[in-house]
Amino acid sequence: MEGRSIFVKWLLSYLLILLIPISVSVVVMTQAEKIVDNEVKRTNSALIEQTRQVADAQLKDWAVLHQLLVLDSKVNGFLGATNPLTEFERYNVVQLSKQLKTLYSAHLSLYDIYLYFHESEMIISPSGTYKAQVLYEQIHRYEGMSFSEWKQQVLIQAHHQQVVPMTVHLGGSREKALLLSRSVPSRLDAGATLVLVVAESKLQELLNLDVYGGEMLIIDSSNQLIASSGHTKKLKYDDIPKDGWIVRSIQGKKFVLSSRLSERGDWKYVSLVPRDVFLEKVMTVKRLLLASIFICMILGLPLSYKLVRRQYLPVSRIIGMLDRQDRKERRRVDEFAYIEEAISGVRLENNDLRLKMEGQRPLLQIGMIHKLLKGNWEVGSSELQSIVEWNKIAGGIVEFCSEQFAVMLFRIEASSSEHTAHQPRLQVATTFIVTNVLEELIKSEHQGHIVDLDEHVVCLVNFTNIKDEEAAEAFMLQVAEHANTFLMERYNISFIAGVSDLHHGISEISVAYEEAQHAIESALLVANAGYVLTYSRLPSRASSYHYSLAIEQKLMNCVKSGDNEKVQLIIKEMIGETFVEEGLPLPLAKCLFFDMMSTALKLSDELSYMGNDEWTRTKDEALSNLLASTTVPDMMHQLLEVFTRMCIVVQKHRNTESGIQDEIATYVNQNYTDPNLSISSIAEHFGMNGAYLSRIFKERLGISLHDYITKLRISCVKKLLQTAELTLNDIAEQTGYTNANTLIRSFKKYEGITPGQYKLTIK
Repeated sequence: MEGRSIFVKWLLSYLLILLIPISVSVVVMTQAEKIVDNEVKRTNSALIEQTRQVADAQLKDWAVLHQLLVLDSKVNGFLGATNPLTEFERYNVVQLSKQLKTLYSAHLSLYDIYLYFHESEMIISPSGTYKAQVLYEQIHRYEGMSFSEWKQQVLIQAHHQQVVPMTVHLGGSREKALLLSRSVPSRLDAGATLVLVVAESKLQELLNLDVYGGEMLIIDSSNQLIASSGHTKKLKYDDIPKDGWIVRSIQGKKFVLSSRLSERGDWKYVSLVPRDVFLEKVMTVKRLLLASIFICMILGLPLSYKLVRRQYLPVSRIIGMLDRQDRKERRRVDEFAYIEEAISGVRLENNDLRLKMEGQRPLLQIGMIHKLLKGNWEVGSSELQSIVEWNKIAGGIVEFCSEQFAVMLFRIEASSSEHTAHQPRLQVATTFIVTNVLEELIKSEHQGHIVDLDEHVVCLVNFTNIKDEEAAEAFMLQVAEHANTFLMERYNISFIAGVSDLHHGISEISVAYEEAQHAIESALLVANAGYVLTYSRLPSRASSYHYSLAIEQKLMNCVKSGDNEKVQLIIKEMIGETFVEEGLPLPLAKCLFFDMMSTALKLSDELSYMGNDEWTRTKDEALSNLLASTTVPDMMHQLLEVFTRMCIVVQKHRNTESGIQDEIATYVNQNYTDPNLSISSIAEHFGMNGAYLSRIFKERLGISLHDYITKLRISCVKKLLQTAELTLNDIAEQTGYTNANTLIRSFKKYEGITPGQYKLTIK
């Protein structure tokens, strides 16, 4: 190996790098045992703490659920109910079942929840009402405990909280479960029992009872196993510490026992990890570190030599190709210095450069046209001469025949090929066809350069000899018309096009491109296939639009009155004035439609407030169609459709609400003696919103619903005051007041005197 000085340098560098991981491994190994041991303990402690927090949170959640039912008026009202049930009690049963269903849906850890009432011997659950024996034999089919034992221990016996493990049939399969029962209310003479059914699999899934190399369990003060992740060893509750970890021998094997005491009960959360697992982790780390050092030493040296040799081979081959001097002379310098001297004397041939340039010619053409269109091409005062000089150096990449330019912008319509978005090859083929057709039509008289830019086909037209702007515009319109006719007949391809004005000079190409963009934006608003719009024919572009609060309020009032004809007239006048007379640009046009859609959303909330289910079901679809619109005709159609639906909803609602006020007054006259009679209870009876019900009542009768109820009761109080045998408490009970004090306050507020003073005036 003559002159291989760099080979030795590379080999020494690799060996030096190899010593770094070996040194680091030695340092790491000394600390590995302590770190791993502490990490395993910390991990287990963190896992137990996480399990405790999750389980305690679940216990708290169940306690809150129990407290809600203890305080529930329907539950308390049903405690003393006996068979047969009254109509009101049956109604409460249905309402209580619905409430249990709501609570069950909010607690994913529960498989079932039911209340057992001692007096009526009835079980109410989210799915309905059952007799105790039906639930035991047909619904859950409990195993391991007879019906009488189950009924006595779970349903009847009073207790603060009891956990009973059983095997039940859940969802068609046998599974272990926990029955958590609590008295309602929490006292010895409780009239009901709340039972929560928790599948053991759900509890394990919720608590994530998995410990690497060991097992985790939950045990209560009665030595009863609540949940476990494996084959649990027999442990006593009193032998487990409240908090911390100890090493304990169980069945002749040492375990590391970590535990936490629940903050919400007597449960203890315990993890058992064999001591061997701790030592195994430490020894594994040691063995891995020693093995890594050994592997580095055994494989590092030959691998370093092999890599250095492999890297040196290309250098050796280059030296062999460049070795034209005396070999003795080459020994004076190293390989890199020799290669540098050889390359400095080599010159590339002109033919090689031209071949490479020809291979990149299409990309260079596209890049240059893009720069000209985007306005990024920096030229001096003589633009055309600079381009010609650059083309000569680069081999004539882009050539212009004159300084007259215009830009045509084409957007291929998706409706002509709906599946183009899903088939990129077909999209490329469509663009290729359009490009070739436009090229042939333009080349017949002038010069054209066509590129694909920003999802548009851009045609830069370079006129050879054109008289004026009218002639240039007529030629481009003719090209667009012929291209559209040919493509539609032969390939079923349509497009929308925007055409710029005629411009002079290369520096004006970017201006022409911007004009074509403005033209096609306005053409897209019309959205007719084959539509071509020139920049010169664009209307004056407004910088704002007028959609005042007065117009919006007028529109909302017409919708609220259900006058669809006026609504249609206002929208059409607004759209026509904005787009036809003012020439609003596309971004501002979208803003206008968003403003009008905001009006629709405001009205939508009010229609939903009126309690109309038909509008609630259809509003999302109607508003989604409006958001999906991309053209002015489509937007206008969808907007008119939304407002028409709203007017229809209002008209239907007005037809149904005309007689509701009389029904409300009749209902109040019949039930004013009920102390619980209120606007909310009346609204619930009629299935309406309370505020809306009160408003329509006042509009019809000229008095608020609250005042109507109060005045009716005061009138009855006056009549009863004429009877000397009745006390104020008796009168309050007969007129819907909860007590005499409430009656006195209400009477004085509306009459200005107390009932006693009024009675004296009668005498």
